[in-house]
Amino acid sequence: MHVWYVFSKFPVPSETFAGTDARVLRGLGVRVRAVNLRPSHPRARELLREWDLDDLELDEVTPGKLLAGLSLMLLRPGLLALALGTIFRDNWRQPVHVVKSLLALPRIFQVHQTLAARPPDVLHLFWGHYASLLGLLVRRTHPEVVMTLFLGAYDLHRRFRTSTTLARCADGVFTHARANLPLLAAQGIAPERVQVVYRGVDFERLRWRGQPKVPFRIATAGRLTPDKGMAEVLEAFARIQPAWPQASLCVMGEGPERSALERRARALGLRRVEFTGHLAHLRVFERLGEAEVFLFLSHGEHLPNVVKEAIAARCACVVSRTTGIEELVAPGEHGFVVDPGDITAAAACVDRLFREPDLRARFVERGLAHLRAHFDAQANMRRYREFWAECLARRGRRREQEPVAAGELRAR
Repeated sequence: MHVWYVFSKFPVPSETFAGTDARVLRGLGVRVRAVNLRPSHPRARELLREWDLDDLELDEVTPGKLLAGLSLMLLRPGLLALALGTIFRDNWRQPVHVVKSLLALPRIFQVHQTLAARPPDVLHLFWGHYASLLGLLVRRTHPEVVMTLFLGAYDLHRRFRTSTTLARCADGVFTHARANLPLLAAQGIAPERVQVVYRGVDFERLRWRGQPKVPFRIATAGRLTPDKGMAEVLEAFARIQPAWPQASLCVMGEGPERSALERRARALGLRRVEFTGHLAHLRVFERLGEAEVFLFLSHGEHLPNVVKEAIAARCACVVSRTTGIEELVAPGEHGFVVDPGDITAAAACVDRLFREPDLRARFVERGLAHLRAHFDAQANMRRYREFWAECLARRGRRREQEPVAAGELRAR
């Protein structure tokens, strides 16, 4: 099976789960080609090596490809009319979406032409939004290609209507939380068209080594931006440290708020706080394995992958209540869930975990069992592969029953 995975940009440091998808699919025998619609991250090759994907087929943006795409737009007026009509019909009330869609068209036309020369079995959009324009063109000209897309946190908040247009005619829509189903339904995507498949942990790669925990160590991780709630983590630690002076905090990640967070830590008089900066993915897992408690107070995550990895690293978790989080951390069963911004509650939960090691051990045991049962990347990516195989099988039966000349399927 040959699958094209379409990204805005891949790889990027904050989306290790994208690398997990590609790596696990390849391990399952799927040939994966990653296609970028935007220029690659400066550290792209380094990240691919870090994620064990250094030989992945990666189609990157170049100036020559963009120029070729501009030419193709002029040579395919029918497809250009389809693309422009869709952009303005779906997004005329959102000029930012219109502008960004127009800017994406040269690359989209160039990718479409490359696909036409040798179509894959499956075209899968890792995110929706502007890649949906490519999906609609391929749907029109190459109906034999299985078309699927993922719609999750970013797509649900951006409300790019072309994603909904494609979702209604795609072979399948994937999302990563049951809590997303009402949000998708509100955008006109029927729940029966949606496959809920959790983004999982690659247990074969992230193997627990049984290292001893550092007593009273708290860890947090994520991009250092305001929406990740790192300032609240520092405030909570400031309330914990007077009762637990031996406690330490490890803050993993990089971002524009790092200097401000370091100043805030000094202003609060915090001791034993470490800002690690960016760490390689496996090193993050090792550092998580040193912590007894994982404290994550993000404002708007949808089932954050770092919480899954913290559970895999045998941390007891205290997390903020965000969309779908209780599908991963059932309150009082797998960890503690607090309201966003409730620093007092977060500090109290960590204090209780320090005081009650038996409770901490129960959270770790139950959380890990739940994670293995529902968030195993190997099992969950098999569901993707099986869904695509079923779609391809239906395509084969349809062609046998209703043979159609290939030329009749092409838009001129």
